[in-house]
Amino acid sequence: AMERIMRTPIYTPYSNHTGRFLAAWCYALPAALYPVMGNWGTIPTSLIIAYMMFGIEDIGSRIECPWFSLPMWQYADTICDGV
Repeated sequence: AMERIMRTPIYTPYSNHTGRFLAAWCYALPAALYPVMGNWGTIPTSLIIAYMMFGIEDIGSRIECPWFSLPMWQYADTICDGV
């Protein structure tokens, strides 16, 4: 069953679109924060928010295709040994 899941293609334009949209959103974020945060608050706040958002996007892309970042075969062997 895991081999079938592994061979199922992932729709890559969706992943590309979300990454591009997130980059555009993070580029526009300082312009939106400047009236509220001022000179000194805009840059650190923008960097922290962008770091968190890109981290969430990276975690999502790794969960999307866990075959190369998680030891799935060891998990499967452990499950088979337990059955």
